[in-house]
Amino acid sequence: MAPSLGLSLYLLVNRRSELPQAQPPQAPRPPGLLVWIAVENPGRTSAALTLAQTMLARGIADHVLVTSAEPQTHPPDGVTVLPPPEDVPDHALMFFDHWKPDLGLILGDVLRPALISEAQTRRIGLMLIEAGHPALPDGRRWYPGLISGMLGAMQAILVRDDPALQDYRRAGAPAALLHLSAPLDETGLCPPATEAERRALSAQFGTRPVWLAVAVPEAEERAALDAHLTALRATHRLLLILVPDDPARGPVLAELAKRLELTCARRSLDQEPDEDVQVYIADTDGEYGLWYRLAPLCYLGGTLGTGTSRTPFEAASLGSAIVHGPFLGGQDHAFTRLRRAGATRIAPSAGDLGDTISDLLEPERVARLAQAAWGVLARSAEASEDVLRRVAALLPPRGTGE
Repeated sequence: MAPSLGLSLYLLVNRRSELPQAQPPQAPRPPGLLVWIAVENPGRTSAALTLAQTMLARGIADHVLVTSAEPQTHPPDGVTVLPPPEDVPDHALMFFDHWKPDLGLILGDVLRPALISEAQTRRIGLMLIEAGHPALPDGRRWYPGLISGMLGAMQAILVRDDPALQDYRRAGAPAALLHLSAPLDETGLCPPATEAERRALSAQFGTRPVWLAVAVPEAEERAALDAHLTALRATHRLLLILVPDDPARGPVLAELAKRLELTCARRSLDQEPDEDVQVYIADTDGEYGLWYRLAPLCYLGGTLGTGTSRTPFEAASLGSAIVHGPFLGGQDHAFTRLRRAGATRIAPSAGDLGDTISDLLEPERVARLAQAAWGVLARSAEASEDVLRRVAALLPPRGTGE
């Protein structure tokens, strides 16, 4: 396919003479149908991995390649995560020669002309999802017909709201390709729990009100305990499940609770959360799913200072209403969606946390938060199902790909 004037100008302006020569990846291309997901918006790699896992579980694809600037140390089975290739012709050629994707999904706003042009040449279907505003890797430079040409090459363009729809229309996207869609579901990576363990602990808690402080860093341990002391003044049987960011902090937390005259039990010592226990220190690894399922209300640790290490969609999908501070770390996208839906409550400072928890212990209030969060997740689940249907329809029949 001959390059357009806009593409030729883009490649001329964006020549990277300092780049090393493209090298073939060390990992071989797996056999069968391979879907490529290019993550172009920060913070959306987890959404791509959730989509990839679902594709594989349903047998839609045999392998998924995710290119993302966010490194992943332990990707799911059947998923390869690599840094994105440079958007120059020789790197694009090497990328497609090696991976030979059967379909490409661009998750986000950045359109890479060299890669998209090479995909067009090879007749590889492309779909743009979670689109907000069309952009080029080099910013806002204008190249005649470049963006409209790339948008016309898509099989579908799924935009996240009405302003985005108008942006893509103005950019020259064919109306038939444009569809409104919510952001993708991210709950597929939520932590599991043993149902027998959940039932046993739930029976021990009985009718006691319970709240959860999860992934609490050392700097916020005292704030969580002080908040519990505040909430206890109004709700005397209240139980706090305190999950430290570092399970090794269990002994220190127990000593701190004792100094504050709070009765505690430690999970790692198999101590029981009896009726007289006020703080249950969950100083074990890998049980987040259990605690979310047991607590109707949770505070996401780290959001009063450095940002949380957990996605709020974990809590939301498992029925726990969310309280958080003003520091969101790398989870801005998730918190923003939930906050706009009225699905979270913010504690502006450590001193406000106890009053915020107390205010939400009323069952109707916490239920409203959880219901609003569930609505967000339901829309995302529908959006993901739509993407999966489109992917299945666009992939070639098995046996025709490499």
